[in-house]
Amino acid sequence: MSKSLKSIFVASVLTLAAATAGLADIRLKLKTTHDAHAGESRIYIKGRRQRNEFKGTRPDGTQRETAVIFQCDLGRQIVLDPATRVVYEYPYVGREEFFARAEAASAKASPPKRESQARLAGRILETFTVTDTGERREMFGYTARRIKTTLTWEIAPASCPIAPLRRETDGWYVDLLYGTFCSYDISGADESELLALERSKCAEHYLGGDPKRRYDIEHKQVGTARFGYPLSLTVRSYTDDGRASVRTSEVLEISHDVLNASLFEPPADYTKYKPKKKSLASRALSLFGKG
Repeated sequence: MSKSLKSIFVASVLTLAAATAGLADIRLKLKTTHDAHAGESRIYIKGRRQRNEFKGTRPDGTQRETAVIFQCDLGRQIVLDPATRVVYEYPYVGREEFFARAEAASAKASPPKRESQARLAGRILETFTVTDTGERREMFGYTARRIKTTLTWEIAPASCPIAPLRRETDGWYVDLLYGTFCSYDISGADESELLALERSKCAEHYLGGDPKRRYDIEHKQVGTARFGYPLSLTVRSYTDDGRASVRTSEVLEISHDVLNASLFEPPADYTKYKPKKKSLASRALSLFGKG
């Protein structure tokens, strides 16, 4: 795991679980955009449970609506499909536990052998630069901090003729200590997305499965800042041809009204998804790649 990713989540790991016991319910309404497409999101948090809702328009003009419930006390994630009125249930691991497991797995992994290192086609230096601008302003009764970041790649030797990865963010962050995504602190909850690699042709070129093009990746962070929850965030990432793709998120409302517990349960009129059982003949054929 990169040091920058670890530093972002260390605050969450150290936050006391008891901090959520006396917190009021919270509801956030957000406006989101992705290039020319706009949508609306709502986040509801009550104790150890969270509900995320999203409404938007697909590129073909049809409406899209989804809802996800995180029952952290039960280790379960529930996805609701309003179109079919079907419930999908999955086991869920909290953010701290997920990264703790990743750290443990990384520690157990044996270091790469020198001969395999010698066969590397090159190296990628991923630099995550964090800048606290020092600007502050009041937003919804909180003092927001303006923080900018850039994520860039330097590749040696470069074997992809397309521009390397670059991503820029500009956000206003506040401290919100509420249990979300089965974590006790949502400060930095969105930063994992900022560190994710673009799924571009060049990324696939350098990090794909071709052993002749295996590149080692080194992570470097310049600067530090206490992020928090972004009340306003613009993410500008550059595609393979150099065009900018822009995503924005802006909180429009924050409410502390008491939330009904039924929001965090699947509706009674929804049907739980049950995967179809294959016939014996179908399972037999699948052994030969024909099922």
